[in-house]
Amino acid sequence: MLYLLHLTKYKTVKRSFFILFLLLVLLLSACTAQGSATTAAVPTYEPSVSPIPTQTAPTETHSGEMAYKGDGYTIQVEDGLTLFENERPSVDGVITPLPDSVALQDDNFILIITTFDIEEGIRLADFVNSNQECMNISPGMPTTVGNLAAMIFIDTPCGMYGTTYLYALAGNIGFRFAVESPESYADIQADVQSIMDSFQSTTPPPASVHIEHDGISLTYDPTLLGDHVIQDISATADQGMFEAPTPAHNWIGFAPPGIQRDLSNHWILL
Repeated sequence: MLYLLHLTKYKTVKRSFFILFLLLVLLLSACTAQGSATTAAVPTYEPSVSPIPTQTAPTETHSGEMAYKGDGYTIQVEDGLTLFENERPSVDGVITPLPDSVALQDDNFILIITTFDIEEGIRLADFVNSNQECMNISPGMPTTVGNLAAMIFIDTPCGMYGTTYLYALAGNIGFRFAVESPESYADIQADVQSIMDSFQSTTPPPASVHIEHDGISLTYDPTLLGDHVIQDISATADQGMFEAPTPAHNWIGFAPPGIQRDLSNHWILL
């Protein structure tokens, strides 16, 4: 009985040592795994790279206002305008030749000034008719460009977006101004007008014609209106159902030289 009790005690002690050994093994494994996980990573070196600046092509944009001298005129080129001589930029940005011209480009429009050799004394209307860029030109109105009388044709359906034209004469030089813009002329007129006002023809404008007739005093530009025609109309009596009496009056009309007029009706030219 005593022997059996001693044997049981021995087995219990042996089992305790085995359990303690397993616990030590597990503890060592856990410490090894934790040490591997907390190992500091070696930092890597990445050199910093500065971006290469993009090369921008030089432009012809002028910084500050400058005076440009063209063929028979001067004009102020304002800050921010790009000037092209004898060429012009197209809608897609391609530069195309354009002889006897200067183009001033802004963000909203391009102004093209073209000069023409003409016969001195030609009427402005004849110059317009012979130098139209398209046939669908709108009715013109008198205006001024710098120191010259001119005719303006607003928002014609010419070109990609529409074009406003101005025509002027000085001696034997004719000037055509073409303002191309996707906007209406009214929207850009203030910017364009400041350039137009600086235009100065180096050829003196033609002398004005002054009329004094029967108490009528009138001065006009012959390049705009041509020659004048004066007619004194006598009073008429009642001549029938459709002819009412008329008082005596004076009639002054304007017509180009060489044009015959129907004297029975002042408004009809033959």
